[in-house]
Amino acid sequence: MRKSLASSLCGVLLTLTACTGGGTTAGSASNEVVVFMPSTSVPYLAQWAKGVEDALSDSEYRVRLVQSSNGQTEQDQQVQQILSSGTKPVAYLWWPNNNAAGVASMAALSRSGAPVVAVNQLPPPEADQYYAYYSGVNDVGIGQIGAENILAARQQLTDRGVPMHSPGGNLVAVDFGSGYGASIDRIDGLRQGLETSGVSIIDVQSGGLDQTAGFEAMSAAIPKNRAQGIDLVFATGDGVAQGVIQALEQAGYRPGEDVMVVGGNCAGEPKGLENGTQFASAVQGAVLEGQHTGLTLKRFLDNGQQVVDGDHTAEATPDAPPEAGAEVFRRNFIPTPPIDKAAIGGFRLWGYDFDQLCVY
Repeated sequence: MRKSLASSLCGVLLTLTACTGGGTTAGSASNEVVVFMPSTSVPYLAQWAKGVEDALSDSEYRVRLVQSSNGQTEQDQQVQQILSSGTKPVAYLWWPNNNAAGVASMAALSRSGAPVVAVNQLPPPEADQYYAYYSGVNDVGIGQIGAENILAARQQLTDRGVPMHSPGGNLVAVDFGSGYGASIDRIDGLRQGLETSGVSIIDVQSGGLDQTAGFEAMSAAIPKNRAQGIDLVFATGDGVAQGVIQALEQAGYRPGEDVMVVGGNCAGEPKGLENGTQFASAVQGAVLEGQHTGLTLKRFLDNGQQVVDGDHTAEATPDAPPEAGAEVFRRNFIPTPPIDKAAIGGFRLWGYDFDQLCVY
C-alpha cells in the first residue's frame, strides 16, 4: 500500500512532461487522463494520486499529473498550455486550487470536447454545465459529522463538570484557507449541524492545509477570543488540528481537558486521536478517495459516458469495496465514517485499516 513520497511525486509539470514513476506514464491522446491538481508535496494529494493510478493500472487508461504549487493563476496557465498543445485526452480530472476562481479554466477544458470530471471538492453552482460528474468527498457531510462530534465533545466536558463560556459553549473553527471549496462546504455543514444546538460559533479563522497553517491560524485566534472564552474548536482537517492543539498548549490550554478539538478528517498523523488531545474526526482515506475516483472514471468511460442524475454514497463495507454498479451518478461520494480513540484498533473500511487510510 505504501511507498516513498519520492516515487509518487514528479514535480510541477510546467513542461507538460508526464510522470514516469509509480505507474504514471504518458499516454496517447486516445487513452490519456490528464489530472490538474495542487502539488503532491502535500501527503494527502500524493496518496490520492496513487489511488487513482492503482485503480486504472489494469486498464488502457494512463494518468498524467499536472501539478500546481503556486495557486490558481499557475494552474490556469497550465490549462492553457495543455489546450494549446492540441492533444485531446480521454478525460480531464479537475482539482482546482481555488474552486470559484478556477471556473473559467474548467469551462475552457469543457469546450475542448473531452469530458471534465470534478474531483475532491464539489464545484460551485455556476460551474454546473462544465463537468460531467463529481467524484470524491461530501464536504458538507464532513462538516455535519464534525457537528455531531462537537456535540459529543461538549457532552463529555459537561459530564466532567467543565463550565461552558456561553449557554451552549463557544466554538472557534479553523479552515483550509479562503476560497478553498472544501473549507466553504465543511463550514456550511458544521453550521447546519449546530444550528439548533446552542453552540456559538464565535470565530472562523482562515488557515491552510497543514499543521503549520493550523498553528498560525489558532495562534491568531486565541488572543482575539480568549476574553469571551473558547470551549470547542473544529479544524477542517486533522493536519490543521495538530497545529491547533500545539497553539492551544503553548497558550496554556489543556486540549482534551478544558477545551475539545475535533478534526474534519484523518490526515497524516493520528497522535492527537491516540493521546486524547483530539476528541474525534472522520475517516477520509486519501488512497481510498483516489481509488474511488479511478474506478468511477473507468465505469464512466467504459459505459458510453452515461451519467444518472442524483447523489450516491458508496457503502462503508469493511473488507472490500462494494460491488460497483453500472451507473455513474452526477455526484459520487466516498464513505467517511466518524472515528475516535476507542474505534481505531478495530477499524476497517474497504479492506484498509486505520493506519493504511490515515497515517502517511
